[in-house]
Amino acid sequence: MKKYIYLAFILIGAKQIQAQNYSFSPANKYIETLDINCGYTDFQVDIVNHKSTKLSMTWYLDTNSFLKAWDYSLCDFGNCFVGIPSGHQMDSISIGSSGFLKLNFSPQGIAGKGLVRMIIYETSNPSVKDTVLFSFNVGTLAGVKDITNPTFNIYPNPTNTCANIIFDQSKISQVVLYSLDGREAMKVQPNMNGTIDVNALPVGTYIVTILDKQNKSYRQTLIKN
Repeated sequence: MKKYIYLAFILIGAKQIQAQNYSFSPANKYIETLDINCGYTDFQVDIVNHKSTKLSMTWYLDTNSFLKAWDYSLCDFGNCFVGIPSGHQMDSISIGSSGFLKLNFSPQGIAGKGLVRMIIYETSNPSVKDTVLFSFNVGTLAGVKDITNPTFNIYPNPTNTCANIIFDQSKISQVVLYSLDGREAMKVQPNMNGTIDVNALPVGTYIVTILDKQNKSYRQTLIKN
């Protein structure tokens, strides 16, 4: 009997050591109540490498109950995707560095509830798994809506040439378009009609960020086709 108890202790101890190879920052879950009018928001989970070698992580999608009308996409350490694919092996994380899973989300004015649950594990040890969770409850939040914030919208979307920005033009300080991996794709100044020319951009999904003269920022997605 002692022999079996000792063996169980070794196995449990080995699992605990394996789990210490990485940690999540700030946490491995977002459970959020969001206003129906909120703009594009990024929710990022960092995966910190505690090993003395590079860390390889793999994830797969376990559950996705987000509404089809919601706009969302996913970036991991190495790639960005439109929507959320079934799974992916991330680029290796260097010693002392961090990788990430980042969900880009906008409810597009649609109320509802939904969650995305992803399973993540060290590629070399798929038996030890962790969960990354994004759970959103979208509705109208009393006392949150700021009526001084100007409305921001884009049309047509998708577009292959020009897009029109619905915003108080006198309050715009600058407009910057970012790719989904966070790189600046273009900085523009809309014309008097609020039109921006995106003809030169490669096909893809972009985050349009407006900075107003009070240094407040507003974001929406734009698809270039």
